[in-house]
Amino acid sequence: MKHRNNSQAWFGTLALLLFIGLAFLVVYIPSSLNGIDHSLKVFIQSFRTANLTKFFKLITEIGNPIPFIVINIVIIAWLTLRKHWQDALFFILTTITATGVNHLIKDIIKRPRPKIGRLIPIGGYSFPSGHSIASMALFGALIIITAHLVRNNLLKWVADIFWILGIILVPISRVYLNVHHPSDIIGGMLLGFAILTIYNQIIFSKSRRR
Repeated sequence: MKHRNNSQAWFGTLALLLFIGLAFLVVYIPSSLNGIDHSLKVFIQSFRTANLTKFFKLITEIGNPIPFIVINIVIIAWLTLRKHWQDALFFILTTITATGVNHLIKDIIKRPRPKIGRLIPIGGYSFPSGHSIASMALFGALIIITAHLVRNNLLKWVADIFWILGIILVPISRVYLNVHHPSDIIGGMLLGFAILTIYNQIIFSKSRRR
């Protein structure tokens, strides 16, 4: 168990270091990201169809403020009513920190969004992707909470498939809709994973040693 905890801490630290490196490139050498951003954007947007556009417009709503807040309230209320205090605290801290840190970094870096070809109206800055950090924090926390609370292996696997799809599809929707550069998505996911790992270690480390 100790080895597993150390591995998680190592991966979280690596994710944070990679995010810092990516943020450095965004601020000081943005041209270094043009190639990978363009290639990934062209690849993802090459699958555009009318039905897929409707699908991703629906998926991207999960990370918008009102749906995200409602989802958080429902999950926190359920965990609290069931007296899963540690899991509730973990969920609250992870999602609130992810949202707050995202806004702070965006206001510092002030990277413009893609200017042409957006499929939905949007304002604000681009790096890191708020939807990506939010989906990683939200669904990543649900993966950890599911592991703690669900004993039925089949139910656990089914739930985890949904959570993983959320982690993947919400960020992809932002590139598909052309409101983020792919490097914004990568940055958001890295930072979200680092925050998730930090709180996982802080809140659950003692209970794991029992």
